[in-house]
Amino acid sequence: MELRTVFSLTLLLLLVCVHETACGKNKKKKRKDKENLPNVASYLVKYGYVAQGPDGAPSNPADIPRAIKTLQKFAGIPETGILDDATIELLSKERCGVEDIIGSAKMQAKLRRGSEPGFSRYSTTEREKRYNIDGGKWRQTSLKYYYESFAEDISRNDMREVISRAWKVWSDVTPLTFTEVGVKSQAHIIIKFSRGNHGDGEYAAFDGPGGTLAHAYFPENGDAHFDEDEEFSVASTEGVNLFIVAAHEFGHSLGLAHSSEQGALMYPWYQGYVPDFQLPQDDIFGVQQLYGKPQVDRPGTPMDGGDGPRIKPGRPNACTSDWDAVTMGGDGRVYAFKGRYLWGINDQGVVHGYPKKIGLVYRGAPSSIHAAVTTFAYSQPRTYIFKGTKMWRFTNFVLDPGYPKKTAPRGVPQSPNAAFGWGGNGKIYIFKGARYYEFNPDREKIVGAPEKIATKWPGVPTTLDGALQWRNGKTYFFKGDSYWRFHDAKLKVTREYPRSKALFWMGCGVEEGQVLPERLEMPEGPAK
Repeated sequence: MELRTVFSLTLLLLLVCVHETACGKNKKKKRKDKENLPNVASYLVKYGYVAQGPDGAPSNPADIPRAIKTLQKFAGIPETGILDDATIELLSKERCGVEDIIGSAKMQAKLRRGSEPGFSRYSTTEREKRYNIDGGKWRQTSLKYYYESFAEDISRNDMREVISRAWKVWSDVTPLTFTEVGVKSQAHIIIKFSRGNHGDGEYAAFDGPGGTLAHAYFPENGDAHFDEDEEFSVASTEGVNLFIVAAHEFGHSLGLAHSSEQGALMYPWYQGYVPDFQLPQDDIFGVQQLYGKPQVDRPGTPMDGGDGPRIKPGRPNACTSDWDAVTMGGDGRVYAFKGRYLWGINDQGVVHGYPKKIGLVYRGAPSSIHAAVTTFAYSQPRTYIFKGTKMWRFTNFVLDPGYPKKTAPRGVPQSPNAAFGWGGNGKIYIFKGARYYEFNPDREKIVGAPEKIATKWPGVPTTLDGALQWRNGKTYFFKGDSYWRFHDAKLKVTREYPRSKALFWMGCGVEEGQVLPERLEMPEGPAK
């Protein structure tokens, strides 16, 4: 037996016996459960919860309890840090093969497509990370798919109907369209059913009935692979419902990562057949962040003789104005504030009809605000707006009763520079000068003592105009016309930043309706 296997099994037994009920009267039950469990250390590595060492085992065994706790938090079960009953049950569940914590595993794939029909889609010389960690999306809205193989236990007619419905889940809420084609070289996305090691490398091999059901590539590849060893079914609670699995995988094909919200389609663990399925709001919000709504507004930046956008008197200039604050709105748009106005920003830049007066969007909000942040941790999005010594709270753009409230008793610094939810740990932080404060939205007060920004976000400037976490999980910091993207995992500013806010977020310098040029290597911001 290999050393790392011995280590993993020993660690599993140790962690199970830490639990007060694991080594007592429930011994027999645990023994039975463990027979069907995956290798715990390999599971944590595969799905991104712990770093992988050169031998494939966790690089630091001491990280295992922390990784288990992170897994529990992501799944929405009690965060004990040990293999309790709920965690053992979770590990035995069928699930998607895509990582939960994107970018940690060593899964790679060959991405180059041949140009001739019948030519192998894959190359053994060009290799890239299998999963895009930057929230990529398709540049076109009309996508084509091709069946490389079909499920053995479902008729082709039934399968085509199921797959068509799975695509429709996403086309109903976006401008995207999906069409089957009969020539592989014409397709953007390849669908196939395979067993075991099916050409994606040993790490991505399917594992037989149960366990991993399917996996998919992020754009711009999008291929979706299904484990042929599963007993797929149609419109039934028997076996594994293909519609639910396919709709989930197609979410990855479009650029969505896993969601930690139970009930969301993009939740990684299989949740069973759902008659009359309706796409949950969490998934709608995610995909519309990438592609917009079915009728997408075009940029409101008409050019006047090539000298710049026409600006009505008294309104700020989208291309030259600094921001007072910026946040992700509860409707999925980015909102940037300046004086009495704000801009709505979508994937193409400034939404037509903006800037608008702040009160038309956030009725009851003040002008010339200092900071804003939206949290999606509740059943409905909540937006906090800070100005001077007061705080306003909006639920779905409606001012909550009892607000504004004074911030001094809550420990919030006066006139903060920025506020945002950080992708590194999901907490809300408020910046003031060179220091940051942690804001607890449940208690609506600062917890702990302020600390230096440079210790947690090195390379980020102080006295910011604003900051936000975008749907791709990245944190963006804004100051003047510059913005920085922060790599939350590596704890440093991403290379090739800062970049121009006016160009990449506001869509300035292009004709009305024109897509920003690809040569600009646009980041994952809304103007992509």
